[in-house]
Amino acid sequence: MRLTADGSIKNCLFGEQEWSLRDMLKDGASDDEILTKVLEAVRAKHFAHGGYAGPADLQDRAAAGANRSMIRIGG
Repeated sequence: MRLTADGSIKNCLFGEQEWSLRDMLKDGASDDEILTKVLEAVRAKHFAHGGYAGPADLQDRAAAGANRSMIRIGG
């Protein structure tokens, strides 16, 4: 799991889905609401590599720009 530089959670470096904590914090979300969002991200985590079939599938998705790389998330 990563917290990106722009305030989103990525539950897998290979995954495309992100959950914005920044927006929640800006809107005054409670600690319980933030915890619920973090748990949602954890529960959505795939068993391996963002849920993709294998390295070739990952490479194809990366080439299509579907996933933000480490350099783009502030990692």
